[in-house]
Amino acid sequence: MMDDDDVPPPKRRKGGQKQRLQQLAREETPATSSTADSGLAQFLEEAWAWGDLSPQQVQRIAALTKKDMLAAGLTESDVPGRLKKLAEIGTAGAHSNNCHRDLMAYLPGKCKLPRPFQEVLPFKTGQSAQAFMLPHEVFSALYHHYPGYWQASFLPGGVPALQAFWKHFDKHPCMADGTLADKDDFRKTCLPLALHGDAVPTTGLGKVWAKLLQTFNWHCMLCRGGSKATLFLVWSVFEQLLVAGDNGTLETFFRILKWSFTALYHGKFPEGSVPARKAGDWLANGFCGVLVCLQGDLEFFAKSLSLPRWSSNENCCPLCPATGSGAAMNWRNFRETAPWVGLCWRPASWRAFPERSKCPLFDIPAVSGATVAVDYMHSKYLGSDMYVYGGLFYYMCFYLMTDTPQANLLTIWSELQELYRLLGVKHRYAYFNRLTMFVRKSGPPKLRGRAAEVKGLALPMLHLWEKYMNGQLQLHRMILAMLKTNCTMELLLDEYRDEDFFPQAAANQFKAAAFQMAHLHGLVADHFHEQEDCPWLCHTTAKLHMVLHSALLAGTVNPRLVWCFANEDFMGITRKVAQNCVRGTKAAAANTKMLEHWRIGMGLHLSSVE
Repeated sequence: MMDDDDVPPPKRRKGGQKQRLQQLAREETPATSSTADSGLAQFLEEAWAWGDLSPQQVQRIAALTKKDMLAAGLTESDVPGRLKKLAEIGTAGAHSNNCHRDLMAYLPGKCKLPRPFQEVLPFKTGQSAQAFMLPHEVFSALYHHYPGYWQASFLPGGVPALQAFWKHFDKHPCMADGTLADKDDFRKTCLPLALHGDAVPTTGLGKVWAKLLQTFNWHCMLCRGGSKATLFLVWSVFEQLLVAGDNGTLETFFRILKWSFTALYHGKFPEGSVPARKAGDWLANGFCGVLVCLQGDLEFFAKSLSLPRWSSNENCCPLCPATGSGAAMNWRNFRETAPWVGLCWRPASWRAFPERSKCPLFDIPAVSGATVAVDYMHSKYLGSDMYVYGGLFYYMCFYLMTDTPQANLLTIWSELQELYRLLGVKHRYAYFNRLTMFVRKSGPPKLRGRAAEVKGLALPMLHLWEKYMNGQLQLHRMILAMLKTNCTMELLLDEYRDEDFFPQAAANQFKAAAFQMAHLHGLVADHFHEQEDCPWLCHTTAKLHMVLHSALLAGTVNPRLVWCFANEDFMGITRKVAQNCVRGTKAAAANTKMLEHWRIGMGLHLSSVE
């Protein structure tokens, strides 16, 4: 027998592979300045995640920075560990094709946002697994892991600001017919949410084979700030891959989205949650979210949500039963007493409408046709204003001024630049010296430009017209009055830029100016339609009708609150991420890669601000 002293000591457990790697990392990272955070590493990681840098560029910059630090007399232990890690990806650049793989193995573990939800969707190329950042899971994760950011993004003014919002939004048509009647205390706990969808060219920009990426994001309507920080990506997909039908790609996705937003409405994890043990638990300690705003342009509403197409002669408006033909309900009736004004959709009347959309999104609690928010930016600045300004530039250059059209345009451009300076216009055209800025090969004259540039023309255009108009002509006086009412609308929008709604007096003034502007626009267009040499100047489309819907609701929701400027910025961000993710990846699989990039980028941003 062995004595007790001869008994060998128990074996020390070495642990599994994960534990050994963690121990190795602790041994390789001395407790010196190398463990300190690195601002450059943070920048490089975020730049890669948001598509500004390739993984190879990240490795190269980190490696060169490390090399310069050592050349300056610093030691290996002085190099921040985070920067050193980036310099070593892809075997220190020797195998650059592995840089992305190494980043994906290193960065996701630092993010506390939930892993994307996985589901198989049908595509023209066959079924493919897709990743989704579900709103209810993101909402809950932000509340528990990033409480400061959650407060800033969903409840920036606290409960009093939330109560003030609901006090005025209660009068919105989507709140009629008992909406939210099952929530006794919704003014203190229920957060107003918006969902936005749109398509953006991603590959083949400017080509006939350009591929459109349809992107969906959501946000809280109480939040103000940059689009990258306040909008949350759900899913993106290339339109060319979509399968139509009740069991098609978008319909399947919308059913998933319905499930998530319904959970947000109730404020609890639903059955089937991952992990399922969370079912019935509060998402955010009693706070919940209700979808009260569907945002997008008119093409998105018609193509993706199966709402009326704005160019149709029949049912052409998503917010009322207006038509493009006939006299009774014609959208061209721009009087405040027009029949369509009193028939704008409410939840009950919309659900009774036999031709309503059957999109699953409208089965979400509190969502109906009245939830649709026509975008003031697309309807006015990229819609009716483009026809008005394009027609007036054409009229001045080809008819009112005495030189050749091109010479007249150069004169106008010189005067416009001076007006920009005198009026302090922020968003300006960089150049306006070609007739093709408003003359098209076919169709009525229509101005080119970005929405912000068109918006910035309101006051300069009024001054230009006052200079070249003939005050003896009734047509010219009508155009002057139209431009003045347009400026009134823009000044009110600027005055109440930070408000969720217009005060009642301002709302009435805005509505009166909008209807007067539209009525004058219609009269001017009718005049030119009767002329043989310039029959389509200042053309009207149903987008002018949509501007009036925004004006009718200004007392309950500021047009600025639901316009899509921030969403368009976000589309640019997602396009850049997508362009970095499609290389060497099948189109149907690119979304999963893209969504993981967004998750990492958002996680890095959250960790820096929290």
